[in-house]
Amino acid sequence: MNLPHHHAASASRFRRLLLTAIVGAGLVSSSVAQTATPPVDPKEVIQLSPFSVDVTRDVGYHATATTAGSRLNTDLKDVAASLTVLTKEFMDDLGANTLADVLSMVAGADTDLTTDVSDMTSGGAGYITNDSNQREGEVRVRGLGAAATTMNFVQVDSSPDRYNIERAELLRGANSILFGLGNAAGIVNYTTKRARLNRDISEVSLKFDNFGSMRSTLDLGRTLLKDKLAFRANTLLSDEKSRFKASYWKDQRLYFTAKYRPFAKTTIDAGYERVNSSGRKPNYALPQDNVTSWLREFNAAHKKYSGPALQTFLNANLYWAL
Repeated sequence: MNLPHHHAASASRFRRLLLTAIVGAGLVSSSVAQTATPPVDPKEVIQLSPFSVDVTRDVGYHATATTAGSRLNTDLKDVAASLTVLTKEFMDDLGANTLADVLSMVAGADTDLTTDVSDMTSGGAGYITNDSNQREGEVRVRGLGAAATTMNFVQVDSSPDRYNIERAELLRGANSILFGLGNAAGIVNYTTKRARLNRDISEVSLKFDNFGSMRSTLDLGRTLLKDKLAFRANTLLSDEKSRFKASYWKDQRLYFTAKYRPFAKTTIDAGYERVNSSGRKPNYALPQDNVTSWLREFNAAHKKYSGPALQTFLNANLYWAL
């Protein structure tokens, strides 16, 4: 019996579709079999992320990883916090002598170089005051007050200087992972220079300015036993002056660090720093007139009071004036 022409064509298309489905299923099963995850060896050791960042991975102004966001070596693209990494090349190109010099160029941070004089109120939130001998390095972040300053995540009180800083990180705002180190404003953490087990380092710098300042630094690193033992020494001699003849700041610092690798997966780092600073910094605040208002209050009190009441008023105002 002969089938009609359209029935024969439909049967032919059906056979082709069936053949295509069978071949496709075979290819898919073959692909899945080839890409299947191999079984995990229970004796295999899984290495966690290291707790330190290798600054040699930084290229120019571009940094790739940080420990400020999560206490672990984490890629910057995976850190949710507002974080700015300041590389060595960036700080060198700015010609910065201190960490405050660098942070004056960072968004969201205020230092004594960027804050308007009218905002400098005495005793304001532990921040910058109009005292001529104020401590440098205090940074106000997002208007929330002074940020905590840490060296390798250890809180320090001394003003950071660039002579032994490898890189710096500004973490804006609070971070619960770093609880105990920072505050609501955030932290400014800087990583110190470390000894290198694979190469020697020899760097000398000398700076002068038109005010008569002089600054010299030395960075000397030597490998005593390759891949085993090395040391690094950094020194600073600075005599800073300004347009005000009575102001000066002398700074002498020494930083020594050593690295020892007794075993293939064990590394010991040790460091020591000595700081000797003294001087009188210039006052950034403008002169203030506190006499006119005092006389106005005195005249008003003289008309209203007399006798012991007036003497009490004078003693109180003189105490606050002094």
